[in-house]
Amino acid sequence: MDEENLLSIIRERPDGILQNELWKTAGIDSRKCSRFIKRLLDKNLITRETAVSMGSRTYLVRATEGVPFKTGALNPDLKYLIANGQFSPCVGCRIECEPEYCDYLTEWIANLLAEEH
Repeated sequence: MDEENLLSIIRERPDGILQNELWKTAGIDSRKCSRFIKRLLDKNLITRETAVSMGSRTYLVRATEGVPFKTGALNPDLKYLIANGQFSPCVGCRIECEPEYCDYLTEWIANLLAEEH
């Protein structure tokens, strides 16, 4: 098993796969899976977001390719990623924080609300 094979497994699941299921599906141990995930994240081939499965913290992993975005045209859903001319601080963020306590996100949401009024 290498990271390319792991990426193939992730790509087969368009809605994502929980990391604690991924290493079992791939037939590798969790530490090896974590190392592969780190490399894939560094290459921007996948995204990872915090999730809970059966009471345990894990991550939902998704392939990044195939994300719809047209050059020159702003997808209507993407308008919520920009406030006061600034992208959401969560775009590309790798800080593992609690969104409820993230100062960057709080400030950005305040700007978004200010724009609406």
